[in-house]
Amino acid sequence: MTADALKPPQSPICPETGLPLLANGKIDNRRNQHGDHGDSVSGETRRKVVLAALAGNFVEWYEFAAYGVVAAFVAHEFFSPDDPIAALLGVYAVFGLAFVARPIGGIIISRFGDTLGRKAVMSFCIVAMSLTTFGIGVLPSYAAIGIAAPLLLLLLRLLQGAAAGGEWSSAVSFVFEHSPSTRRARWISYLAASTYPGLLGGVGLGAILALALGQEAFESWGWRILFLVALPLGAVGLFIRRRVDESPAFLAVRAESEQLSKKASPLKEAFGQYHRPMLALFVITITYITGVYTNSALYVTFLIKNDYTASQALNSNLIGLALMTGGVLVFGPISDHIGRKPTLIIGHVLLAVSIFPMFWLPTHFGTMWAAMLGCGLFSLAIAFIGAPVLTSLPELFPAHVRATAGALPYNLATILAGFAPYIAIWLNDRLHTPMAYPCYVAGLAVIGIVGTLVLYRDPSRYSRQELGRLRAELRTRDQRGVATEG
Repeated sequence: MTADALKPPQSPICPETGLPLLANGKIDNRRNQHGDHGDSVSGETRRKVVLAALAGNFVEWYEFAAYGVVAAFVAHEFFSPDDPIAALLGVYAVFGLAFVARPIGGIIISRFGDTLGRKAVMSFCIVAMSLTTFGIGVLPSYAAIGIAAPLLLLLLRLLQGAAAGGEWSSAVSFVFEHSPSTRRARWISYLAASTYPGLLGGVGLGAILALALGQEAFESWGWRILFLVALPLGAVGLFIRRRVDESPAFLAVRAESEQLSKKASPLKEAFGQYHRPMLALFVITITYITGVYTNSALYVTFLIKNDYTASQALNSNLIGLALMTGGVLVFGPISDHIGRKPTLIIGHVLLAVSIFPMFWLPTHFGTMWAAMLGCGLFSLAIAFIGAPVLTSLPELFPAHVRATAGALPYNLATILAGFAPYIAIWLNDRLHTPMAYPCYVAGLAVIGIVGTLVLYRDPSRYSRQELGRLRAELRTRDQRGVATEG
């Protein structure tokens, strides 16, 4: 017997995807449930993929922060000057309606992520987000076009929200499918961390422009620069995204054209077969996003209403954002080692506990250090749970429905979490205690714990078991091949 005869039989390779073929000529797609094709991706390719995904996330959250920074000027420019309060309410109503558009965009756009590819959808979304944001910067004022100004503002924000809704699930799936099976949360954590630089970019550029142009010029026309900058940012992001390859897991699905022709649409199959993991994703996401919005959109207002200066409130919030950014990178790999489910349970407990000192310390001590400590503790809890929540979005679903099935529950949770500031103000007005809202957040965390225990099947554990099973099958097949040769 020759040495070549003793070698295990080699599976034929698909020329399009570089993946092994089964005996019947079809792609060996058994790893597509959890995206283990990423194990064969090089480190250089993986870094390019993460950078491409970061670009869109940065643009999305940059626009989020920019709109909030100049809300008062937008109200003055695009709404009737007869009622300033109604104009400001109109600006925030438009802001909120953009979140309502997210699940619609998630359903429509993410479906193409499962049929045309993650890369195509990500390229489309960054162009759409950049153009709509740029459009706000060149939109004529109420004095020039009347009621058309707020209507066009609403249209642009709805389109921007729809694009953001379709962007996120495809971007997370794209990074996930290029990640090694034992370090998925680590790589997803880079995408999670990019949220906060986007927020800082919007706030920071606004502060720089106000200082450089002067307050009068900034309020008159300089604020528009914040929106105009989105166009070159989007162009850079598109250039980066066009230079990366499609994910190997999606290529494997697309190559199975015969099998795909027999499948239902991604949306129909997601609701028909994956409603339980979709519900699990919704439950764990709503607590996490509520925490993010509590920190980024509510806490500054809470501190100012409790006699802190704007500078003290903003500095405390800045510390929180910095801790969230660094913390998610530090804590992200934990769920790769102990599993998503234990990490999610611990994270929900930390959120439920840390929300109380966040509001109690500033009201009882009244110092900036108390505000920073309260915000810092809660920020670290958010950072701890961030990576396992976001990794679950693609990991709970197979590749051919991943973007669609993950987009809807994530974006619905985002809408409900967006009401957190309103709920906080309403509870405080009704119950006359700042601790009412922490009880609400703690209640969400308890629901998250129960949902994790009842609904969540830990895919990180399952993928390792599946990988072991596949290796055992390959060893058996190789042994049979050697025996046949003998």
